[in-house]
Amino acid sequence: MEKEFLNQVAVTIIDGIEPAPADFVISTFSLKRALEFVSEGLGYQRAGNTAKAAEAYQRSIAILPTAEAYCFLGWAESARGKLDLAIRYCRKAIEIDPEFGNAYNDIGSYHVRKGKWNEAVEWFEKAKLATRYDSPQYPYLNLGRLYSAQGSLFLALKEFKEARRLAPEDQSIPESIEKLQAELSC
Repeated sequence: MEKEFLNQVAVTIIDGIEPAPADFVISTFSLKRALEFVSEGLGYQRAGNTAKAAEAYQRSIAILPTAEAYCFLGWAESARGKLDLAIRYCRKAIEIDPEFGNAYNDIGSYHVRKGKWNEAVEWFEKAKLATRYDSPQYPYLNLGRLYSAQGSLFLALKEFKEARRLAPEDQSIPESIEKLQAELSC
Protein backbone atom coordinates (compact mmCIF):
# COMPACT_ATOMS: atom_id res chain seq x y z
CA MET A 1 0.00 0.00 0.00
CA GLU A 2 2.70 2.49 1.03
CA LYS A 3 4.90 1.66 -1.96
CA GLU A 4 1.88 2.00 -4.27
CA PHE A 5 1.09 5.41 -2.75
CA LEU A 6 4.67 6.63 -3.14
CA ASN A 7 4.70 5.48 -6.76
CA GLN A 8 1.46 7.41 -7.35
CA VAL A 9 3.03 10.57 -5.88
CA ALA A 10 6.03 10.17 -8.16
CA VAL A 11 3.83 9.71 -11.22
CA THR A 12 1.67 12.77 -10.41
CA ILE A 13 4.77 14.93 -10.13
CA ILE A 14 6.56 13.56 -13.18
CA ASP A 15 3.42 13.71 -15.35
CA GLY A 16 2.84 17.29 -14.29
CA ILE A 17 -0.47 16.58 -12.54
CA GLU A 18 0.92 18.23 -9.44
CA PRO A 19 3.01 21.26 -10.37
CA ALA A 20 6.36 21.83 -8.78
CA PRO A 21 7.45 25.41 -8.04
CA ALA A 22 8.51 27.28 -11.20
CA ASP A 23 12.15 27.48 -10.14
CA PHE A 24 12.35 23.82 -9.18
CA VAL A 25 14.13 21.23 -11.26
CA ILE A 26 13.13 17.70 -10.40
CA SER A 27 15.99 15.28 -10.38
CA THR A 28 15.48 11.58 -9.90
CA PHE A 29 17.57 11.81 -6.74
CA SER A 30 15.48 14.68 -5.33
CA LEU A 31 12.24 12.88 -6.03
CA LYS A 32 13.53 9.64 -4.54
CA ARG A 33 14.82 11.41 -1.44
CA ALA A 34 11.59 13.36 -0.92
CA LEU A 35 9.55 10.15 -1.18
CA GLU A 36 11.91 8.40 1.24
CA PHE A 37 11.22 11.12 3.81
CA VAL A 38 7.46 10.70 3.32
CA SER A 39 7.85 6.95 3.79
CA GLU A 40 9.98 7.55 6.89
CA GLY A 41 7.33 9.92 8.24
CA LEU A 42 4.59 7.35 7.71
CA GLY A 43 6.67 4.80 9.62
CA TYR A 44 7.14 7.17 12.53
CA GLN A 45 3.46 8.07 12.45
CA ARG A 46 2.41 4.40 12.61
CA ALA A 47 4.76 3.93 15.55
CA GLY A 48 3.14 6.87 17.34
CA ASN A 49 6.12 9.20 17.07
CA THR A 50 4.37 12.20 15.56
CA ALA A 51 7.20 14.62 16.31
CA LYS A 52 9.65 12.56 14.24
CA ALA A 53 6.97 12.05 11.59
CA ALA A 54 6.48 15.82 11.30
CA GLU A 55 10.25 16.31 10.94
CA ALA A 56 10.40 13.74 8.15
CA TYR A 57 7.48 15.34 6.28
CA GLN A 58 9.14 18.76 6.64
CA ARG A 59 12.35 17.34 5.16
CA SER A 60 10.35 15.98 2.23
CA ILE A 61 8.69 19.37 1.71
CA ALA A 62 12.07 21.11 1.79
CA ILE A 63 13.18 18.93 -1.12
CA LEU A 64 9.92 18.78 -3.07
CA PRO A 65 6.70 20.36 -1.77
CA THR A 66 3.78 18.04 -2.52
CA ALA A 67 0.14 18.06 -1.50
CA GLU A 68 0.63 14.63 0.06
CA ALA A 69 3.56 15.69 2.25
CA TYR A 70 1.69 18.77 3.48
CA CYS A 71 -1.42 16.70 4.16
CA PHE A 72 0.59 14.13 6.12
CA LEU A 73 2.30 16.93 8.03
CA GLY A 74 -1.15 18.24 8.94
CA TRP A 75 -2.14 14.76 10.09
CA ALA A 76 0.95 14.55 12.32
CA GLU A 77 0.24 17.96 13.83
CA SER A 78 -3.41 17.07 14.41
CA ALA A 79 -2.29 14.01 16.36
CA ARG A 80 -0.32 16.41 18.55
CA GLY A 81 -3.47 18.47 19.14
CA LYS A 82 -2.41 21.33 16.86
CA LEU A 83 -5.59 21.49 14.80
CA ASP A 84 -5.20 25.05 13.52
CA LEU A 85 -1.70 24.23 12.29
CA ALA A 86 -3.00 21.02 10.72
CA ILE A 87 -5.64 23.03 8.87
CA ARG A 88 -3.00 25.48 7.62
CA TYR A 89 -0.91 22.61 6.24
CA CYS A 90 -3.94 21.11 4.50
CA ARG A 91 -4.72 24.50 2.97
CA LYS A 92 -1.14 24.55 1.67
CA ALA A 93 -1.74 21.11 0.17
CA ILE A 94 -4.82 22.50 -1.59
CA GLU A 95 -2.79 25.43 -2.95
CA ILE A 96 -0.38 22.94 -4.49
CA ASP A 97 -3.08 20.63 -5.82
CA PRO A 98 -6.70 21.86 -5.65
CA GLU A 99 -7.94 18.43 -6.81
CA PHE A 100 -6.36 16.52 -3.89
CA GLY A 101 -9.45 15.45 -1.94
CA ASN A 102 -7.66 14.14 1.14
CA ALA A 103 -6.77 17.67 2.25
CA TYR A 104 -10.39 18.87 2.11
CA ASN A 105 -11.58 15.80 4.00
CA ASP A 106 -8.89 16.23 6.65
CA ILE A 107 -9.85 19.87 7.19
CA GLY A 108 -13.45 18.74 7.64
CA SER A 109 -12.33 16.16 10.21
CA TYR A 110 -10.32 18.77 12.12
CA HIS A 111 -13.36 21.06 12.22
CA VAL A 112 -15.41 18.18 13.66
CA ARG A 113 -12.81 17.77 16.39
CA LYS A 114 -13.03 21.52 17.07
CA GLY A 115 -16.82 21.27 17.36
CA LYS A 116 -17.34 23.40 14.24
CA TRP A 117 -19.82 21.13 12.50
CA ASN A 118 -21.10 23.62 9.92
CA GLU A 119 -17.55 24.29 8.73
CA ALA A 120 -16.92 20.54 8.67
CA VAL A 121 -19.92 19.99 6.38
CA GLU A 122 -18.57 22.64 3.99
CA TRP A 123 -15.18 20.95 3.76
CA PHE A 124 -16.61 17.44 3.38
CA GLU A 125 -18.79 18.74 0.52
CA LYS A 126 -15.68 20.22 -1.13
CA ALA A 127 -13.88 16.91 -0.66
CA LYS A 128 -16.68 15.12 -2.51
CA LEU A 129 -15.98 17.30 -5.57
CA ALA A 130 -12.23 16.63 -5.72
CA THR A 131 -11.03 14.47 -8.59
CA ARG A 132 -7.87 13.02 -7.01
CA TYR A 133 -8.54 11.02 -3.91
CA ASP A 134 -7.00 8.01 -2.16
CA SER A 135 -10.32 6.99 -0.56
CA PRO A 136 -13.22 8.86 -2.17
CA GLN A 137 -15.74 7.32 0.23
CA TYR A 138 -14.28 9.13 3.27
CA PRO A 139 -16.11 12.46 2.98
CA TYR A 140 -19.38 10.56 2.57
CA LEU A 141 -18.62 8.42 5.63
CA ASN A 142 -17.63 11.48 7.64
CA LEU A 143 -20.77 13.36 6.60
CA GLY A 144 -22.84 10.28 7.42
CA ARG A 145 -21.36 10.12 10.91
CA LEU A 146 -21.82 13.85 11.41
CA TYR A 147 -25.44 13.83 10.24
CA SER A 148 -26.13 10.79 12.40
CA ALA A 149 -24.69 12.55 15.46
CA GLN A 150 -26.92 15.54 14.67
CA GLY A 151 -29.97 13.29 14.42
CA SER A 152 -30.38 13.79 10.65
CA LEU A 153 -30.68 10.07 10.00
CA PHE A 154 -32.09 10.25 6.46
CA LEU A 155 -29.22 12.50 5.36
CA ALA A 156 -26.77 10.18 7.11
CA LEU A 157 -28.22 7.15 5.33
CA LYS A 158 -27.93 8.91 1.95
CA GLU A 159 -24.22 9.63 2.59
CA PHE A 160 -23.49 6.06 3.74
CA LYS A 161 -25.19 4.62 0.65
CA GLU A 162 -23.06 6.79 -1.62
CA ALA A 163 -19.96 5.70 0.32
CA ARG A 164 -20.96 2.07 -0.28
CA ARG A 165 -21.36 2.76 -4.01
CA LEU A 166 -17.86 4.24 -4.14
CA ALA A 167 -16.21 1.57 -1.99
CA PRO A 168 -18.22 -1.67 -2.01
CA GLU A 169 -15.22 -3.47 -0.50
CA ASP A 170 -15.28 -1.32 2.67
CA GLN A 171 -16.79 -3.66 5.26
CA SER A 172 -17.61 -0.90 7.76
CA ILE A 173 -20.20 0.70 5.49
CA PRO A 174 -22.93 -2.00 5.43
CA GLU A 175 -22.84 -2.11 9.23
CA SER A 176 -23.38 1.67 9.40
CA ILE A 177 -26.27 1.43 6.94
CA GLU A 178 -27.92 -1.43 8.84
CA LYS A 179 -27.61 0.43 12.13
CA LEU A 180 -29.24 3.54 10.66
CA GLN A 181 -32.01 1.56 8.98
CA ALA A 182 -32.76 -0.13 12.30
CA GLU A 183 -32.96 3.27 14.03
CA LEU A 184 -35.24 4.62 11.31
CA SER A 185 -37.65 1.68 11.56
CA CYS A 186 -38.14 2.08 15.32
